[in-house]
Amino acid sequence: MKEFIKKIIGWVIFILLIPLIVLVLLLWVCSWPLDGFRYRRSRYYKDTGEKFHFGSDRYVRIYDTVKKHSLPFVFLHDKEAETNAYGYWIIKNAAVIYSCETVYHEDKKQWYIEKEEEEESDRNQWFADFLLDACKELPGGEHCDFIYLLVDDTDVPEDAVLSFDTYRVVPANLKNPLQALQEIVREQTENA
Repeated sequence: MKEFIKKIIGWVIFILLIPLIVLVLLLWVCSWPLDGFRYRRSRYYKDTGEKFHFGSDRYVRIYDTVKKHSLPFVFLHDKEAETNAYGYWIIKNAAVIYSCETVYHEDKKQWYIEKEEEEESDRNQWFADFLLDACKELPGGEHCDFIYLLVDDTDVPEDAVLSFDTYRVVPANLKNPLQALQEIVREQTENA
C-alpha cells in the first residue's frame, strides 16, 4: 500500500511540475524576440550593425548608457569575442568591464570566479591580471594598469571588500548602470 501511495504522490508532483516547466521554457523562448527587438533599437546596433547574440544585453546596455550620457570613456572592442559589445571601456589608465563570472563568498570574505571557489588562491586577482593583459593587446589599451569589474549589485553584501591591488569591484544595477559608471568617472577625475 505504501508503494502505491508513493507512486501516486510521485505522479501528482510530476503532473504539477510539467506545466510549470513548460511555462518557464515558453517564457524563456518568447523573450528572445523581445531581446532582439530591443537590440535593434540600441545605440550599439546603430553604431556597429553587428548581428544579435543572445545574452549580450548587459554589455549593450552599458554601451548605450555611456553613449547616451556622453561619459568620458573610450571603447576598445575585442573583435575576437563573439558577444556583442564585448570589450573594454577605458578611462585614463583604467579599464571597465562587466563581469558575470565574479561572485562573493560570504563565509571566506573573498571574491572568486564562479565555479572555481574550491581553490584557495585569489582567482580574481589572476582574472583581473588576465583581463588587463587582454586589454593591453588591443590598440589603445597599452597603458591600462587597473580594472573595474562591474558586478550585479544584488550579489554584493554591504561588508564586502571591494578594492584590491589591480582591480576594484563596483556593484552596479545592470539594468541602469549609470550611477556605477558615474562613480568610476568621479574616482578617476579625483585621482588626476
